[in-house]
Amino acid sequence: MRRDRPRYLYPVVVLQQFLATGTFPAAKIALRDIRPFDMALLRFVLAAAILWPLGERARRGRTIDRADHRAFWLLGALAIPLNQGLFLVGLQWTTVGHSALLYALTPLFVMLLAAWRLHERITLGRAAGILLAFAGVLIVLLEYGIELSAGQFTGDLLILLAVLAWSYYTVLGKPYIQKYGAMVVTARAMTYGTILFLPIGLVSIWNFHPASVGTDAWLGLLYCAIGTSVIAYTLWYWALNFIDAAQVAVFNNFQPVIATVLGWLLLGEPITLTFIAGGVLVLIGVFVTEKL
Repeated sequence: MRRDRPRYLYPVVVLQQFLATGTFPAAKIALRDIRPFDMALLRFVLAAAILWPLGERARRGRTIDRADHRAFWLLGALAIPLNQGLFLVGLQWTTVGHSALLYALTPLFVMLLAAWRLHERITLGRAAGILLAFAGVLIVLLEYGIELSAGQFTGDLLILLAVLAWSYYTVLGKPYIQKYGAMVVTARAMTYGTILFLPIGLVSIWNFHPASVGTDAWLGLLYCAIGTSVIAYTLWYWALNFIDAAQVAVFNNFQPVIATVLGWLLLGEPITLTFIAGGVLVLIGVFVTEKL
């Protein structure tokens, strides 16, 4: 069932991408002082504690069908132990640029999975738009150099598996979002995923020393918990109420462009003609995907 699109749909999706873009540097900073599994546990326990009451309020007493609980457990496993667990471990061995490039494959994976699970059409225009947007991302990132080493290959492989998990999380959740709403599904997935992660996280955090964590790392952790897991995750699912999964996912390719613009605004890093060309390709790709 396709719902009428609110006028503010695309501004909200762009806001979601700004928030998601901040995850890469915030996580990288937090990981300087906090081990990956410790960070994942702290991040998602905090996010679940915020989301659960919001989800219950949004549910308004509606009963969750028994069969749907299994889907929520699977969504939780995809979002936390698989997507974020692999992302945080992989990010230790690879770069923010590599991670952003691999996440730019999300629209392609989502398009294929959505065709399988949701019977969304793979049109020539949509496929062309996704490939154009990916080409734009590649141009932006190649300008800064994408090095490769043995250790980095391992990190990249883990990030790629995380991207696959996120893509399936996106596609699998769409019918339940339309049934229960984005807040309810996000809260359930986050809480169930946190519970699934507890056996790993509690073993890891036994030797955690909060006093050794710097202020920047705590702020990075809070950003990932609230900015990403609470706000960005909910907005991502909210947008799926109104447009096809592949159309939402293609906005992921704005992230390297946004990161470069923020570097220019905040750090004075130069904007080059190569970046402009890549950014224009991303914009064209997103436009084509949305319109065709």
